[in-house]
Parts: sequence; C-alpha cells; structure tokens
Amino acid sequence: MSYIRLAVLIGIVLFLMVIAVHDYKTMKIPNKFIIILTLMAVMSGFVFQEISLMDRFWGIILLAVPMGFLAMKGTFGGGDVKLIAVTGFILGWKFNLFAFILASMIGGIYASFLLILRKKKRKDKFALGPFLCLGSIVSLIILYI
Repeated sequence: MSYIRLAVLIGIVLFLMVIAVHDYKTMKIPNKFIIILTLMAVMSGFVFQEISLMDRFWGIILLAVPMGFLAMKGTFGGGDVKLIAVTGFILGWKFNLFAFILASMIGGIYASFLLILRKKKRKDKFALGPFLCLGSIVSLIILYI
C-alpha cells in the first residue's frame, strides 16, 4: 500500500472516530464534519480506484434515499442520512450496505442492553452515528487492507 493510500485511509478512519465521539456525546453530526468527510471521500475516489464511480453513486443512493424518507418520520437524524451518503461514496454500495447491516446489528445489541439495564426506555432515542462509523471503519479495513 502506498503512503498516499495509507494516509487517506488513516485520515478517513480517524475522522470517522471524531464523528462517532461527537455524535455519541451530543446526538448531532454537524454539517462541517460532513463537509470535511465529503472532501476526504472525493480524495478517496482518486486514491482508491478499486470501486467504480457507478458503485460509488449507488452507494449514496441505495441507503441514503430510504433513510432520508425515514428521517422525515423521525426514525433517523439528518446527520445519519448525510453520513451514510458520504460513506456510500467512499465504500461503494456493497460495502456501505455491509457497514449499515453491521451498524444496525451492533446498535441493536447496544439498545437491548440499555433497555435491559433500564438506562433507556423503549421510546428513547440514542445516537446511531457511532455505529455507522464503526461499521464503515470495519468495511474500510476489509476493503482496503
């Protein structure tokens, strides 16, 4: 792996970690974070050419559009939708779908523990971003290392 590829990969992983921590603490993903990650995503398009532009396009559409409709009903936050769109461009549709499924499974387990321990009630919300970031990081590692 070249130094440029490694630097871009490490940068994306570290910034996903920043987003995860911020969302966990505040339940918000600021637009400035999405913009920075989008710039990194564009760089990844030049550095990681294993994923075609069409796969990247579908990576944005296949999850972000349905999540956007669900966000209008309050199921997801707008930051989660924007995050999944940007990771879709970075990962392509297959690995973004894998990241989302992994995030949903780990987030579901986490939510179950919160309910069992009575830290949250059934109608309470929790941040999904940390789990989306974790799923994306795992996908990045599988894909590019």
